[in-house]
Amino acid sequence: MVKNHESCERIDLIQVMDEVNLIGLIKMNALNSMTMRELLIARNRNFLSNNQVLIVNSSIEDHSKAPLNKISKREEMAINAQIIKQINSNYSDLKIYFLRDLSKALPINLLQQICETLLQIFEKGLEKIVSSK
Repeated sequence: MVKNHESCERIDLIQVMDEVNLIGLIKMNALNSMTMRELLIARNRNFLSNNQVLIVNSSIEDHSKAPLNKISKREEMAINAQIIKQINSNYSDLKIYFLRDLSKALPINLLQQICETLLQIFEKGLEKIVSSK
C-alpha cells in the first residue's frame, strides 16, 4: 500500500491473508500537536454486487510483523465500514460508518476529520484511476 493523503505518512501492507482480507498499518502524521498515530487494521473487501463494494476495517492489537513504534500512539477503533455504490458512470455514493469504543483514545472530535480524510482518499484514488485510462 502507499501514501494517499497528506495527513497519512504511509500505509504499510503487513500481510495478505487471501484475495479479500489483509493486515495493514496506517501511519498518520501528528495533528494539532498530537503525537503521531497509527492503526493496525484487518481489512475485508467484498463486492456486494456489480456496482457495490463493502470495505470493513477493524483494529487488531498486534502482529509479529508490525511491532509497536515507541514514538507513535497506536489507536484502536471497534470497526469502520465504507460502502461504495456506483450510481452511474459519473457518480458514486460513499457511506462511512464508525462503531467506536468510547473508552479508547481516539478523540470523538476527530471523527469528522477522519471522514473527510477518507473521502479525499477515495476521490484521489478515483482521480488516479481515471487519469491512468
